[in-house]
Amino acid sequence: MTTQKHPGPIKVLHVISGLTIGGAEMMLYKLLRETDPSRVAPAVLSLSSGGPLATDITDLGIPLWEIPMPGGMPRRGFRPAFREVLARVQPDVVASWMYRANAVCSALVPEPTPLVWHIRQSLDHNSSQRLLFRFTRQVNRAITQPWGRLLGRSPDMALYNSYASRDQHRRAGYRASRDGVIPNGFDLDLFRPQEDLRRLARQRWGFGDDELLFGIVGRYHPIKNHIGFVRAAGHVRQERKTARFVMIGRGLDRENRILLKEIAARGLEDSVLLLGEQRNLPEVYNGLDILVSASLVEAFPNVLGEGMACGRPCIATAVGDSSRVLGDTGLTVAAGDSRLLGEAMLEAARWPLQERTRRSVAARARVEDHFSIPSVARAFQEAYEGVLPEGPFGG
Repeated sequence: MTTQKHPGPIKVLHVISGLTIGGAEMMLYKLLRETDPSRVAPAVLSLSSGGPLATDITDLGIPLWEIPMPGGMPRRGFRPAFREVLARVQPDVVASWMYRANAVCSALVPEPTPLVWHIRQSLDHNSSQRLLFRFTRQVNRAITQPWGRLLGRSPDMALYNSYASRDQHRRAGYRASRDGVIPNGFDLDLFRPQEDLRRLARQRWGFGDDELLFGIVGRYHPIKNHIGFVRAAGHVRQERKTARFVMIGRGLDRENRILLKEIAARGLEDSVLLLGEQRNLPEVYNGLDILVSASLVEAFPNVLGEGMACGRPCIATAVGDSSRVLGDTGLTVAAGDSRLLGEAMLEAARWPLQERTRRSVAARARVEDHFSIPSVARAFQEAYEGVLPEGPFGG
């Protein structure tokens, strides 16, 4: 019996909780930008209104619908509106992103249309997550159980962005028909070593070219452990009086009284710069000497891949896939121990220029070899083709 090939590009409807600037949202945007139109015809349905990436997606010429869920819960008229989008797109595959969209699609996408869940979170530190987030995560787990048909259909495939997240979800009882891991990918033309950006960043920040500069990048949140970074910086300053530190991300500014109090307690007022949210991340990364991630929880940390692509050696806590991302290009320490983190930062401070340069080159090469956007986009496309009833293009 001969299997018929799929006629033309497969139609993939991506359903996502919202289009703010976040790891999953940015990965979807990068995937859409890199999608091969001869293989995949994408469309997007957002379960929120607006968001910075909404315009970026429509500028790509990709159809976008919005069906808001105020407070994270569907309102009257949600079901028919969702089904109208399905009728207009007539997708060959529905790809849902994050727990809320996974639950919605399991309830409303009819079989036999293949459904692929995208799970981008770690299961650590449940107490730091909102109640609705924890609830939708538990709904996701329940759906994959034999009795879960009461809540919705189980996905044909679950895709994770880290091995750590996949293994955690397996242990927690998630039982998709198939699962796989596709790491985050990075734009190597955007994120690359640029000496002119290094000089520009340091001029803006008021640092000299020869000052050793550590940086942490990411929104203010307990799981990012910015307090631990400040304490580690205090440990570094006991030995390296000339070391400087920058903190970049939403909420990392002079309005953050908790951080200011910790900085003052360590006597770091003149050596820590709070820059708040910055959009020009290539300039930020290039301005640093060493990038630090102090997180208590991660799945696949985007900041490490972006920083490494810019040739920055990194120090990270051993959470999620951080060690797998760094390989032997940087240093990892146990999470939650600011003294150990400070010792690792001191070790990096002692590297001679030749060693720092070697690690810089190795970091860039590792991202090129394992985490480029084109290779990651191909992996997503192959996954979507693989859940079609006839297999990838008739296989």
